[in-house]
Amino acid sequence: MDYLSCPVCKSETLTVAEIHEVGKLLLNDQWEETIVRGILACRKCGQRYPVLEEAPRLLHPEYLTAAEREVLEKVPGREKRAGPAVQRTPEDLDEFVREIILRDYGYPNDGPARLRALQEASYQRTYAEGRRYQMEVLENLLDSRPKVMLDVGGGTGGNLYAAEAVFELRYGVVADLSSDWPPLFQVGDRRIAYVRADATDLPFATARFDLVVSSFLIEHLRLWEAVIAEMARIGRRIFVAFGPNRVFPFEFGHLDAPLAHCLPQKLGMMVAYLWGRMTGNPRSLDAIKNILSEMNYMSSRRFFSYCREMKLCCRNIFPEIAEGRARIAHGRFMIWLGRYPSLTHLLATVASGMGIEPNIYALIAPPDNLALHEMSIRSPSEDAVVGEP
Repeated sequence: MDYLSCPVCKSETLTVAEIHEVGKLLLNDQWEETIVRGILACRKCGQRYPVLEEAPRLLHPEYLTAAEREVLEKVPGREKRAGPAVQRTPEDLDEFVREIILRDYGYPNDGPARLRALQEASYQRTYAEGRRYQMEVLENLLDSRPKVMLDVGGGTGGNLYAAEAVFELRYGVVADLSSDWPPLFQVGDRRIAYVRADATDLPFATARFDLVVSSFLIEHLRLWEAVIAEMARIGRRIFVAFGPNRVFPFEFGHLDAPLAHCLPQKLGMMVAYLWGRMTGNPRSLDAIKNILSEMNYMSSRRFFSYCREMKLCCRNIFPEIAEGRARIAHGRFMIWLGRYPSLTHLLATVASGMGIEPNIYALIAPPDNLALHEMSIRSPSEDAVVGEP
């Protein structure tokens, strides 16, 4: 509650209006009570928000699901008390995630669609371990370890679990628009909470989080500028990762095809379709069209230009991320790069200087929250700070 604000009027006056069901959780070896189901209300504008499966749903009313609206329409009655939540095994949680991903793919029985669904489920299962190196890079760049962290678009919480292993977080929050994931957080590490929220209109108090992270989210959003502005409002430091870079010649992660995102849409569709057929990873033309239409392919130069216009002190940390990735990577070429970290850093610096890095990684400090001379980014060189000549 200390971190929340009303998404309608932005006031930090949310209070518990009704409690329908209370549960117990084990936190720091002590049993604590938690609101499983209830209503929060803003004392300033009067807007009401449901709490369901322990997760506040801080969205404008038109974006609430039927189950969330049902909480608001419930006639107050006697408060229910639930017993301690049943702790699921890691295998149970993996199966839960796998089931949701298969559902989103339409439960394919076989073929490329099922293969992609299972690959995504495997990716989610290993996500926290695979992102730990990024948190270790941030640990070397920040002069203090963040204790309270927010992951915007964090899904199943992988970035926070990776950060917890490095920073020993006191508290973490995942803000995500999906209504699928709260059950994961009911049985997971209770120092990590879930809030259903819109990334362009974050329901959090100003400058309250030590670190705000957005990892491969903004390339999916047209209003990405609003996301960056909101993160700069609520965070003392911000780490942003997204991609692929529009000018990089290969589209990793969505189409896995060369040039498809750089070309006019119809030509890009044909290139991606033919590449998929050649490599055994075919997609239909409709699926490719949907990806190309929905993705926000943006160049690193455009992103950093926006940061400069917003007066954000921003450092391109692709060289540090590339070096950290090479140290743990598999594959003959990446292992070779990992043996020569200085060369890896140099090649990545050249790529980022030319604006052709495959993905964009930035560390940001809002000047409104921290004076530039007090920034918590260690000794950035003059040419590494966006806006400097």
